[in-house]
Amino acid sequence: MCVSKQNKKNSGFTLVELSVVLVIIGLIVGSIIFSVSLVETSKLKSTYTDVKKYESAFHNFRVRYGALPGDMRDAASYWPGVAENGNGNGLIGGISGWKRERLFFWEHLALGGMMKGTFTGDLADEWIPGLTVPASKMPDAAFNAFHADWYSHPMAMQIELGNHKGQSIMCNLDGAALTPAQAQVIDVKLDDGLPKSGDIYAKNANGTTLCLTGDQYSASEKVSCNTMFWFN
Repeated sequence: MCVSKQNKKNSGFTLVELSVVLVIIGLIVGSIIFSVSLVETSKLKSTYTDVKKYESAFHNFRVRYGALPGDMRDAASYWPGVAENGNGNGLIGGISGWKRERLFFWEHLALGGMMKGTFTGDLADEWIPGLTVPASKMPDAAFNAFHADWYSHPMAMQIELGNHKGQSIMCNLDGAALTPAQAQVIDVKLDDGLPKSGDIYAKNANGTTLCLTGDQYSASEKVSCNTMFWFN
């Protein structure tokens, strides 16, 4: 009696097959990380693009109306019923009514045709991205505008990138918007890479000390930084 012999097939993976699977998994993970990195880089780039756009709008408004947006003392005569007046002291967020002028800044720019959007300028609405201040592409972040003299920088106009969540009306956008690494990427690409000099500054956000270590960006991975962009 003849018995036919059948080859027994191994149901497991060979080393070659396992290697191929691992390579494929690695490529998938790598592509995901790369995509996330591209998205984050794009958001960071858009942050500075937005700031330059607002800086241009600020200068154009000043030339056309002979006043600073937010500080304009006769804004209500230009846009009756919708605009409120600043105190005309030459500063955004000056001694009188400083909180409101920061909101009037965006209201006046939009009403003056210098930027898209509609902003209420109403302190009762607090610091709400898209309603009283422009939203950033960074999560929960928005832009603030005022004159300041952080560190050794002389008094000048600046745009601040911050977070409104958990902040009082007094603290406005002092919440953290960027990690130290994100803030440093912007600073290195566009300025001197140092958080306390040049045209781009960073500081510890309200309630945290993780953004800076001395005069340098820290190694923390926590969202802990406010970033300020000085106007030229």
